[in-house]
Order: sequence, then structure tokens, then C-alpha cells
Amino acid sequence: MKRIFFIILLLIAIPVLADDELLMTKGFLKVGPFVAGKGGVNTIDPPQGIKNGFAVVPLPDFGVTILVPFTPNGQTGAVLDLAYSSYAYQLKIYGNEDVNWVERFSYFNIGPSFYFSGFTAGLNIGFPMGGQISESKNSPQRDIKSEDMAMLLELKIGALLELINTSAGSLNFIIQGGYALSGLYSSESFRFNPQPAQLSLGLNFLFNTVNIHEDDY
Repeated sequence: MKRIFFIILLLIAIPVLADDELLMTKGFLKVGPFVAGKGGVNTIDPPQGIKNGFAVVPLPDFGVTILVPFTPNGQTGAVLDLAYSSYAYQLKIYGNEDVNWVERFSYFNIGPSFYFSGFTAGLNIGFPMGGQISESKNSPQRDIKSEDMAMLLELKIGALLELINTSAGSLNFIIQGGYALSGLYSSESFRFNPQPAQLSLGLNFLFNTVNIHEDDY
């Protein structure tokens, strides 16, 4: 399953044509909301008789993005995401895939990253907010307590592609891949502690606020 993650990163890393005003036009600090749909798969081999499957997160990620340009042309900068984020994957029984379940974990994420010509790369630091295990055959949903979850450290890489640019700000398409660097359960005795890889697609609208490089023109 780790191969799937690296394939996702390869797809994201396809060069994006971007000019000096792709996102952070004329050195404006930008702030705005975002929403993104997400799906994922566990990259750790599960116990014998069980296999990993892909799951779509039912609730989209949402939050606020802050972009701070380092240069007057906005070609490089820093990004900070503050978000409610969820991570999900499916597990199936070999030979009887009608028996399956989805494990979903929710976090409050603080996500710093570096921005360069439309690309982003950084980390998510997640604080547990609980989760659920949803089984097949209409079985009752089981809760995962936040104290049973570990803090999240996730590597992320992606791109921000400008769709519409106005005097007020810009509408942008988000594509992002992520990989959990450690298991999501807090128990060290959990041998098959899941480390999901995720792919997110979404939109944000970033408002122009303050031109912090106005004196550089």
C-alpha cells in the first residue's frame, strides 16, 4: 500500500505552469476558508486474513488558510492551515468482502508548509478529537475515544491552482497528498497500528488583506 502513496505524490509533483502572480498577487497576505473532500487507505499490512481497502471520508475537511509571501511577486512564501480533518480507511475479510468496516479518525490540525510557485510541502500536527468504526451489515457504529488516539504527525505535499482572480482575492483548486508518519492509536502494544495515506481535493477562497511588500515595488 505504500506504493499507492508514492504514486499519489508522483501525480501531484507533475509540473504546474505558474507565473509570478499565480496565487499571492503583488505580495498580499491572504486569508480565507477552504473545504476539501478526502479518501484514504491504510499503508500498514493488516493481520492475516484481512486486507486494506480505500474509503472516502463522509465529512469534508474544512478550516482557514493563511498565506504569507516572502517576496514582492509572491512566488515563495509560507502557508498555515488550521483545520478540522478526518482520516479513513477500509478493512476487508479475505474471501468475504461483504464483511468490511471503515475506521475514521478526526483531528484538529495545525499545518505549516512552504509555498513555491504553486507547490506546497509541509507537515500537519493533529490533536485527537475522537473517531468511529462503521461496520457492514448495518451493525451499530462504535466510537473511538480521543484518549485512545495518538497525536498526528503527517507529511503533506500538494499544489494550489488559481481558478479565478479578482481584486478581492482568488479562488483556488487544492490537491494534496498526505502520509501519517506514525500510528493513529496511542497504544504501543497495537501491533498493526494504522498509518493512512490520503488524497484531498478541494477549493479555497483567499482574500487579499495587507500588501506586506508594498514598499518593495
